[in-house]
Amino acid sequence: MHNLAINSTFWIQLINFLVLMLVFVKWGIKPLQRIIARRQQYAQKLVELEKLWEKRINEMEKDYEKIVTRAEARASEIIAEAKRYAEELKRQVGQELFIYKQKEQARFKRYLELKKQEYKDYLRREVVEEFKIALGKVLQEDKTLAEKITRALLDKMNTVAKSEGS
Repeated sequence: MHNLAINSTFWIQLINFLVLMLVFVKWGIKPLQRIIARRQQYAQKLVELEKLWEKRINEMEKDYEKIVTRAEARASEIIAEAKRYAEELKRQVGQELFIYKQKEQARFKRYLELKKQEYKDYLRREVVEEFKIALGKVLQEDKTLAEKITRALLDKMNTVAKSEGS
């Protein structure tokens, strides 16, 4: 009889254990697995968005550098042209005109620097406008990612501004 009690107790506990495992799997593990899978998908989406924004930022920086390089090259061409013109004037008119030429070159150089700065400011405003539009789209999708990207871009812009200032 003692063996029968152990066997019936064993079978009751085994059934109880299997029922608990079934409940645990159905309402415990599967919901956790779904939550983990959703978080992994969300994290992957964030990584993809970050890569996309990194790529866009790099493209914008490259475009900015190209534009600045072209502006500097054009300014150099204009300065070189102005120097050639001034030399011709010097030969034709003499010393008095040469002094006048030097004053004009300095004024022209200041003007070019001013125009160059205006163009850089214009480009910076354009970049900021593009950034605002992109940021608006990002803010609609994901607030946390938008904050990270904003901090990164502002740091980058501050770095560029400091390097241009020096």
